[in-house]
Amino acid sequence: MCGIAGAVVSGRLELQVLQRMADTLAHRGPDGAGTVAFDPFEAGAGTWQAGLAHRRLSIFDPTPSGAQPMTSRSGRTTLVLNGEIYNHPELRSALPGFRWRTRSDTEVLLELLEARGLAVLPQLNGMFSFAAWDACERRLLLVRDPVGIKPLYVRAAPDALVFGSELSAVLAGPAFARRIDSDALATYLDLGFVPGPRTIAAGVRKLAPGTWLEWRDGRARARRWFQLPPPASEPPRGWRDELRTALEDAVRLQLRADVPVGAFLSGGLDSTLISALAVRRRGDLLTFAARFPDCPLL
Repeated sequence: MCGIAGAVVSGRLELQVLQRMADTLAHRGPDGAGTVAFDPFEAGAGTWQAGLAHRRLSIFDPTPSGAQPMTSRSGRTTLVLNGEIYNHPELRSALPGFRWRTRSDTEVLLELLEARGLAVLPQLNGMFSFAAWDACERRLLLVRDPVGIKPLYVRAAPDALVFGSELSAVLAGPAFARRIDSDALATYLDLGFVPGPRTIAAGVRKLAPGTWLEWRDGRARARRWFQLPPPASEPPRGWRDELRTALEDAVRLQLRADVPVGAFLSGGLDSTLISALAVRRRGDLLTFAARFPDCPLL
């Protein structure tokens, strides 16, 4: 788990604002922090400035070379990533002969995104939300994984686009009129949570799963890049074997890390099955369980 944040605003974007946004995400990334404010540029009838912030939890290449924001070898694209690209070793072969600077999944995503654009998204196996700034096109791209495992909150207004892994990061960004969304509050009182795309803050939305959002020349547009296939009318022949193979492959990929890997035990079938498959593959596994004395159901 990492934390990302950033903005593109009309006028000047202070580095202190980016740092403040990153500070709200410190609990998501205790291993490092980084911010960058890009040069101001002209768009439409005014001057704009963009910036990115990151809080790091090191999984792949925990050395300083894996720090973010990370800029491509060409210097054109800068990226911040929350999550993991599990198949990044396989994706490296898509750029034969490329001189990689790190062992991180971030660099693989960064360079492939610059080389292939949005066409790379269906090739990614992982859980992620990320932001990329294109210094040549003066374009900000936000992307969320197919089923929305990693969160991304966005405030899109005529004078700014602000985003963050948590609502707190957006609220810590460039100032705007902060008020409660009354409809979202009513839903919260009914359900105990606010379903997407709404949030409790008026004007702030959750980017939908499997969606990208592009900001350019003062305008933002969003598109779905992934749709779940329709359910089958009946299970396909051999579905048990296919399910087992899919689970084993998922566990194999998610055991990849340059730091120790463990599993949470809930006492249920899912965590038990995943832990058993992990132990079968690697022979040992750190496991953790939690008890909440003030919650009698747990």
